[in-house]
Amino acid sequence: AQKKLNEEKIPIGSHRARQMTAGDYDKFDYLIGMDDDNIKRMLEIAGGDPKGKIFKMMSFAGETRSIADPWFTGNFDETYNDLTVSLDGLLKKLGII
Repeated sequence: AQKKLNEEKIPIGSHRARQMTAGDYDKFDYLIGMDDDNIKRMLEIAGGDPKGKIFKMMSFAGETRSIADPWFTGNFDETYNDLTVSLDGLLKKLGII
């Protein structure tokens, strides 16, 4: 992942992933998972999704499939492309672009 980000001249920074908590459901407007397993676990943690805040990332690109997982595919270019297209859709939804 770091190699691909460096190729694209995207700074890595000091961001770290963390486990979603039940309190995150009320704290955030968008909770985004990359695949069906992520979504299933997020729904379990949140106790459902009554406010429609949980999304699969590719839904912002108008697709139902999961983000290509480079852990299994070894293809960081495909993952980067999936994220680029879905992030573009998310930014459009938010009115940023």
